[in-house]
Amino acid sequence: MLLVIAAHAARLMRETHTAIGAHAASFFEHGGFGVDIFFALSGYLICTLLLRERQHGSIDLWAFYRRRFFRIIPPMAAYLAAIIALSGVGLVTLSHSEIAAVLLFCRNYVGGAWYTGHFWSLGVEEHFYIVVPLVLAFCSQRNALKIALAAALGCALIRLVEWKYLTGVEVEFRTEARFDTLMYGAMIAIALQTPAWRAWIERRLTLSVAAAVLAVALILLVAVPAMPARRTVVALALPILVAHTVLSPRSMAGRMLEAGWLRYIGRLSY
Repeated sequence: MLLVIAAHAARLMRETHTAIGAHAASFFEHGGFGVDIFFALSGYLICTLLLRERQHGSIDLWAFYRRRFFRIIPPMAAYLAAIIALSGVGLVTLSHSEIAAVLLFCRNYVGGAWYTGHFWSLGVEEHFYIVVPLVLAFCSQRNALKIALAAALGCALIRLVEWKYLTGVEVEFRTEARFDTLMYGAMIAIALQTPAWRAWIERRLTLSVAAAVLAVALILLVAVPAMPARRTVVALALPILVAHTVLSPRSMAGRMLEAGWLRYIGRLSY
């Protein structure tokens, strides 16, 4: 969350026309990867919770969607009410189409003002919520893994095609171009909830391997600065790093993430 806020602030820092502002902007402009971190975490956590529920019987889809509703709709409605009120007195400009797009979770396909632009990621997340619980409820874990892999690879291909041929379209906000990070997170969840696969991953995903994944990802991000390749690199790397922290709770990163206040925030969020 702080990374994303910093990325938004980078634009204002750049406009200060000072050396400090320019350096700060260059440092923070990549904070948008905070959204990718969120997607990786969400793909892993949501699927883990659903799979644990299935181990005790079956997935209660109605209860899942009810929980998501009360996590998402009240703060979203409060925010929309606030900016609609500001629009009513002429302080901001909003269109009816973008308000409808926010309410229908498709703002990532409909243009609008800056004040609702961040709802694109909620749209991607909601589309994930529609598909994945149904797959996990009605498919075996092996088949669910195959579906997630196919969706992730298909997303990378679609992103490449759309980036090349769709002009004047913000491809990076579209669900079909950002689904792979969530899907790789879901694959990690499925694998870690399967004893044989978990044991295999535990033996091989050591600190040195996780460090190597991070190093290779950083090198590739520097060497290949163009989109959409950057999205593919991040989508592949982040779920692996998430898996390492899950499997290594006594490591430095694991101990930090097990802090009481972070656990509290996690419970509120998920």
